[in-house]
Amino acid sequence: MRGAADHIQIGELLSPSECSDIVALFDDMRFKANDRLFDVVASQYIRDTEIAWLRQDQDNESLFNRIRSAIDECNKENFGFDVWLDKFDSMQFAEYSFGQKYLWHKDYGQGEISGRKLSICIQLSEDESYTGGELQIFRSEDNIAAASRRIGDAIIFPSHVTHRVTPIRSGLRYSLVAWINGPPFR
Repeated sequence: MRGAADHIQIGELLSPSECSDIVALFDDMRFKANDRLFDVVASQYIRDTEIAWLRQDQDNESLFNRIRSAIDECNKENFGFDVWLDKFDSMQFAEYSFGQKYLWHKDYGQGEISGRKLSICIQLSEDESYTGGELQIFRSEDNIAAASRRIGDAIIFPSHVTHRVTPIRSGLRYSLVAWINGPPFR
């Protein structure tokens, strides 16, 4: 694990073979329900990507346990948030193709997402298989950090950190994303 105050990179959380298996699982499902979140204030689409949900079951329990363990270790060493890891039971698979993106946003907010404390994004694509599509962390106008693009690597960051995925220029970018909730901050 290596990181900065706003995010931690975890190398090789998943093997390339595991990443390919996850992508194949979703290719088999042929899930193509476009997910667009509309930002009323800015009057533009802030997200354009294909998504599907991976829910924990007996076939993928070891995958969830390994990711849960990595999140727990990272949180204890770096953030110290009170989180509910036992309620981590689903992840969002995302496919980004030409022109698709996710503009600057935070994973934490009001209502349903108010309990989010940590976000994790696992890179499922080979770096060379697409251009653009960079996951970036906003620090300041002249200081933007980029997540690793190496297949199987993960990034964990507090859900209130501003981040984005830049538009895809070619190829396909696949990722697995999850949010870890906890009691309200005090």
